[in-house]
Amino acid sequence: MKSFSPVGNRVLVLPAVADEKVGMLYVPSQAQKKPSYGSVVAVGEGLRREDGSTMPMGVRVGDTVLYSPYTTGTEIEMDFVKYLLIDEKDVMGIVLE
Repeated sequence: MKSFSPVGNRVLVLPAVADEKVGMLYVPSQAQKKPSYGSVVAVGEGLRREDGSTMPMGVRVGDTVLYSPYTTGTEIEMDFVKYLLIDEKDVMGIVLE
């Protein structure tokens, strides 16, 4: 895998895979609902304040997070895997197991 490190308060998420099958029927990719949760792959160092200090991130690598389905994140493809780069403010919560 290529190496990627987000900058600032950005989070790199591996989105969950959408369900292709509902009951006995296969759902075409255009009709599948985009998942709004995924696994955190990498995080930035945190939001930089005016005094130069950084605010620590609220999520860590390995967390499963729920994010806004209407996020303006950027899709990134590395080694044929699609990731989503979002701001930490778009993360709505951490899924506890």
